[in-house]
Amino acid sequence: MPVNDFNEMKDLEVVTFRRNIMHICKGVVEERESQGIDGQALYVYPPDIHASPKLPNHIMQNIKKGWS
Repeated sequence: MPVNDFNEMKDLEVVTFRRNIMHICKGVVEERESQGIDGQALYVYPPDIHASPKLPNHIMQNIKKGWS
């Protein structure tokens, strides 16, 4: 079924689904906005955090070579 056909559907199930999705999306947007500019920045640029006390091998090799 082409996407354009979905826009023309007036079925109650489709309309209800769209309302539910819009409600979920609105909640997500409100939650992100409530965290301020820092929260928005973390969403766009999430930190790459690893739960290991050891540094990755490529960083250890750079430290041994004297690079920073």
